[in-house]
Amino acid sequence: MLPGEAAFAASGSSLIVHDTGRVWIGTGGGGRARVMYSADRGRTWSVSEAPVYAAGPASGIFSLAFFDARFGVAAGGDYTKPHMQAGTIALTYDGGRSWYPASSPPAAYLSGVSFAGDARRLVAVGLAGSFVSRDSGLTWMQTDSVALNSVRFSRSVGVAVGPRGRVARMDSLP
Repeated sequence: MLPGEAAFAASGSSLIVHDTGRVWIGTGGGGRARVMYSADRGRTWSVSEAPVYAAGPASGIFSLAFFDARFGVAAGGDYTKPHMQAGTIALTYDGGRSWYPASSPPAAYLSGVSFAGDARRLVAVGLAGSFVSRDSGLTWMQTDSVALNSVRFSRSVGVAVGPRGRVARMDSLP
């Protein structure tokens, strides 16, 4: 652990456990966004840096989503800056060993991300609203400005939750 490093719990998705025994933990708060990875149910660990904004104690990776054991997405930023221009999405194609910035990430802090039915469609949410990607996380489009904190999909039906008890159901992507 780095000094000040932490895993953010608000979205409930900074820790991912895959049915193959793989485990990922997204972190921030220590000046760098990192992903801790285990391929053997937590017996051994490796760590890699991700290009997600992590300049202060309120920033880093807030959410992870993996479509399978290799393809994953990290989302985050700084929760004190809902509208930010810094990198908020990183992608991995090798199970989290290396991470790459999205070519056109949302200009907003993101607290939750989820695959929406297949590997091409993703939904990310944050205080600035909801964002959709139809190209496996490379580019994103804002769909609304409703503040949400967490999102989960089962196939193509999703549920998101936010401040003041807000609950949203997503049956299809705009």
